[in-house]
Amino acid sequence: MSWTKEGARQHLAKYIILDELPFRHVEGEGFRQYSHYMNPKFYPPSRITIARDIYNVYLDEKKKLKSVMSRERVCLTTDTWTSIQNINYMGVTSHWIDGDWKFHKKIIGFFQVANHKGDTIANEMMGCLKDWGIWKVFTVTVDNASSNDTTLQKLKKKLCKKKGGVVIGGDLLHMSKIRQIFTGTTWKVQGLHEGGEHSSKAVKRGGSEKNEIDRYLNEDNDDLGDDFDILASWKHNASRYKVLSRIARDVLASPISSIASESAFSTGGRILDPFMSSLSSKMVEALICSKNWLNSDGKPIVIREYMDGVEGYKDCVEVLPN
Repeated sequence: MSWTKEGARQHLAKYIILDELPFRHVEGEGFRQYSHYMNPKFYPPSRITIARDIYNVYLDEKKKLKSVMSRERVCLTTDTWTSIQNINYMGVTSHWIDGDWKFHKKIIGFFQVANHKGDTIANEMMGCLKDWGIWKVFTVTVDNASSNDTTLQKLKKKLCKKKGGVVIGGDLLHMSKIRQIFTGTTWKVQGLHEGGEHSSKAVKRGGSEKNEIDRYLNEDNDDLGDDFDILASWKHNASRYKVLSRIARDVLASPISSIASESAFSTGGRILDPFMSSLSSKMVEALICSKNWLNSDGKPIVIREYMDGVEGYKDCVEVLPN
């Protein structure tokens, strides 16, 4: 791969994102001398320019992820936080298992909300889904706040209007309903087959679903040892159980609690710190989402305790599009 100035600036933006560095880092004399030593042709950009570059990285990575997620039915988790400036934030995380039986968990939104009421959360979440073009939703997992019953009711009503948006009329949208639905009866699994987009193309109509269930139930149980990998097991048997494997992909991607969302935003026991609170909501979302997408190790994002380097940030974020 040949070196280009554009490529160097893009990788510098990713470096700032991944290592959670202040934008002014690129203007430091030590960094500029190091950059000149590595390549005399490269002149580090200003903090204003690096802000633009970071946002462009966010937009590019978002476009790639949109393309991937457009082919999947996803499970969603959401949770809310309050900054030290008493600004309410909401995070949305998408979960799915791809055709190669690999589990994915990606942050797709982190934005300000007026309050934590059910109506507000539902409307903001629908706005997030619309922005991403996501309408195929299997489950939504929220915290235990009473307002979230309202959230789920509103989401169910809106998603049911979308063709193929939910399965079984949205009865599975709330995680607490999963246990009630999956009782092993054939008609309920057939209902999933009829309602789920994955399953609807898998087999012809008729009794084949029941035969597949019978074959599956008559199989010997797997040895559930410490090293048992349920995704690897389903991948191995997917060709034998075409309908059930597609259902399993949706079910196994469903988080059992909103902890899955919280773990993506590790705050080390603190709410959003002064560094993040000093940025515009668009830049906060760009930094948090981009780091999650670029992270190869899958570690949670730690919102650091950072007090320095906040000067100039308002100037930086003013260059972002409205």
